[in-house]
Amino acid sequence: MDCRCNAIDNGDASSEKQHDGDDGGGVLLRAARRLLPCVACLLVAAQFAAATYRAARDPGDLCFVATAYSMLAVLLYLVGRSESLAADGSSAAAVARERLKLPVWALSAALTALFTSRVAPMMPPPLRAVVVAMALLVTVGGFFLLFLCDAGNAYDDDDDDADSDQDEEV
Repeated sequence: MDCRCNAIDNGDASSEKQHDGDDGGGVLLRAARRLLPCVACLLVAAQFAAATYRAARDPGDLCFVATAYSMLAVLLYLVGRSESLAADGSSAAAVARERLKLPVWALSAALTALFTSRVAPMMPPPLRAVVVAMALLVTVGGFFLLFLCDAGNAYDDDDDDADSDQDEEV
């Protein structure tokens, strides 16, 4: 996992004025924003170590823990990469972000199936059906939103602004 902060500084004059006028509170806030991902990485690593220690006696449990954490790490990396590409307005970044949708969905669907396969057998049959149905709903809903509804892409706000200007005149 990447413990670096991917802060974006657009370099405009207003942000420079905000940074210059800070009386210490803004410096603390920026430091906290840079430290938070590192703390999160450390917490996840500690949780992984504890889960690995508890699962060391059973190879199936150890495989589950290693698979789940490695898939989660790759998923978080891909989502972070997608977010950093979203900040870049170029068409190449948009194409690269579009290519990341399928691996992100596939990993999230695989993680959902992995956790469902561990949770569902512990449930009584009616609740098992609910758990499986919810996992299917989340997986199909994620596919629908990412690929069919084009969710997550920036929309052209120029038309919306024109419509709102006409509404104000009436």
